[in-house]
Amino acid sequence: MGLLPRNGIPFTLHRRQLTAILALLVMLALSGVGGATLASFYQYSSGDARDPATERRVNIVTVGKVDVLLREPAWDAHTPEDVKLYPNREILKDPRVKNTGNTEAYLFLEVWIPVRTVRTVSGSNKAVVLPAAPCELFTFTAHSAWTELTAQARSETDGGEDYRVRVYAYKAVTAPGFETEPLFQSVKFLNMLEGEINMGAQIDMPLSTIAIQSEYLNESGGTIEQKLESAYTIYQAIPDKEDV
Repeated sequence: MGLLPRNGIPFTLHRRQLTAILALLVMLALSGVGGATLASFYQYSSGDARDPATERRVNIVTVGKVDVLLREPAWDAHTPEDVKLYPNREILKDPRVKNTGNTEAYLFLEVWIPVRTVRTVSGSNKAVVLPAAPCELFTFTAHSAWTELTAQARSETDGGEDYRVRVYAYKAVTAPGFETEPLFQSVKFLNMLEGEINMGAQIDMPLSTIAIQSEYLNESGGTIEQKLESAYTIYQAIPDKEDV
């Protein structure tokens, strides 16, 4: 029983990215009633719909366009050898988000950290073996321009694998064309024992980018952190997000 070797590395880190957009749509009643009502939708397409309360036909018109680009230039420069893993190895990974739409938006990153039940080692001489327990396989240090929404952290299962989802929000309303600082510069692999993960395994650490149009959102809170928490809660309350 020993540490995973630094040569003949058995598994690699793989990238997976997802993007979600929350735009605000204006519902204009065609019945001649004055004024317009605002509603939030998890989409940014235009079209017609019915107001379920009145059965009146309404037009749905987007207020601006919300779009984002997730970049990881340091990651993109890696060779296959660069992303092979061994205990305590740090790998350059620098996700940052650019507002590529034409309206101001709040930006969020969900980091899906893989969780495995493994034995780890600790102590200055790495001699203390800890019992098998569910562990997050990667750690990182977040940039001060981002804040973690700790109350929004959750556990998920995807493709039969377990993840701990940690949610980070950029601490400002972003203008069109603005790109954030990287959420982090690198990730560090867990210090585990040899044989705890099958040889040749591919390990995913997905990133989900979420952009929420800030205008007309009616989020609550006096500080930017409170407003971000409220905005993300509004997003989370939208049903069937995966179907849009």
